[in-house]
Amino acid sequence: MENMLDRLIEENKYLVQYGKVADYIPALSNANPNDIGICIMDIKGGNIYCSGDYTKKNLLFKVYPR
Repeated sequence: MENMLDRLIEENKYLVQYGKVADYIPALSNANPNDIGICIMDIKGGNIYCSGDYTKKNLLFKVYPR
């Protein structure tokens, strides 16, 4: 699972160029716009799989599907 997440992060990291830091929200204004990370928890087994910049503390403000 972590290998798949690593691959997904690498293949899609270029998409950060289309995003924007929400600088009108003070807690988000210092976020690095190039950071991208993910953690997934298997609710049946309790396993946690992570990749990318998941150890950095940031707020997730909004995610919009395309």
